[in-house]
Amino acid sequence: MEDSCGPLVPRPARRLPIRNRPPQTIARCGQGWLEKIDGYPVLHLKGTPYEIGYQHGALLKESTRENMHNIVGILGAEAFHLGR
Repeated sequence: MEDSCGPLVPRPARRLPIRNRPPQTIARCGQGWLEKIDGYPVLHLKGTPYEIGYQHGALLKESTRENMHNIVGILGAEAFHLGR
């Protein structure tokens, strides 16, 4: 069988990593919650579109602030370097 990228070659089955630690619930908001699984944040959202958006913002507020701080810091440093 071929597709536009060439012949399809079957891949061996990947083994999923074994969990070292059980999932840890970090925060809850409405029907949603944020947990860490193997060190990765996993967000669970339920409800109406408004409720889902509210849960998303509330549960990831600190991560969003950190990301924005880093982005503004990088862009600000580049602007300074370019003499803007």
